[in-house]
Amino acid sequence: MAMIRVELESERRRLPLYLAISGIAAIVVAVVLYGIDRQVGLLRIVDLQQLRNLYVQDQVDTNQRPGATIREEPSAAAVVVDSPSSVGMTQAAIVTPSPLPVVGTAGTPSSVAVPISWWKSAQRLRQRLSSKITVTRQQNLADGTFQITGRAEAEHHESLRQDVAALRSQGLRPTLTFWREGGEAAVATFIVSGQAGSDAPQRPPLRASMPVDALLQLAQGHARAAGLVRMASTRPTHEQVSAGNTRVEQGMSAVGNPRQIAMFGTALAAESQARLTRFDIAAVERGLFRVTASIDVLLGKENR
Repeated sequence: MAMIRVELESERRRLPLYLAISGIAAIVVAVVLYGIDRQVGLLRIVDLQQLRNLYVQDQVDTNQRPGATIREEPSAAAVVVDSPSSVGMTQAAIVTPSPLPVVGTAGTPSSVAVPISWWKSAQRLRQRLSSKITVTRQQNLADGTFQITGRAEAEHHESLRQDVAALRSQGLRPTLTFWREGGEAAVATFIVSGQAGSDAPQRPPLRASMPVDALLQLAQGHARAAGLVRMASTRPTHEQVSAGNTRVEQGMSAVGNPRQIAMFGTALAAESQARLTRFDIAAVERGLFRVTASIDVLLGKENR
């Protein structure tokens, strides 16, 4: 009996220890389960973000003009998933960024009903002349006057005369002039000039006032947009055309290749803030040409 009493007493003393160990084990298991549940919750958050990313798409403008450049922009909305406020719960917030500023493209010509083409008259007529001559300068004025200057060997003079005669038969009334500088051995210089008609506006745009360098800045802006270099300018001219109205004309020149010069001429011809009055092209070196252009406006008030 005494031994049984001793063992019971020993078991009674160990019981708190067993309970303590069991309590610690339960706490450890609870912590592990809580951690697993937290991990599952985070995985749910990631899955929700991916799911939203699948369905948040950029808005595409389906009304783009034919030939217009489509520029990819960041999506209009970004999904941000915050940490859960409680286990197994997610919280999503939609953040809309500030709209991007609208930036105008330099050198974009104003739209016109019919493209103006008088400034290309000399270039078009040059294609009707013999390919064996050397053209050094092509000049165009807004009144339809054109002039083509170049050099031609003596054996090509007759074919050039025939080409000019063909232009006369089309009603252009061109004239052909030859001369030599440096004696009989020198290659003759020629000029083909005439009237090809014009579709230029009859009068320049009317403006009440403008800054002194406004015309120059306008022309140079189109030149830079076309990629022209080596820009130079002349002093603007002022001509009083009527009481209170003065015509202001500004000239400038720049260097570029034929494609850049064509872009420059197209932009100036379509410009609504000024009128193109002169467009000349002269060869300067292989593959490059100097273009000289003039634009004008009318300063004053509308006559009533």
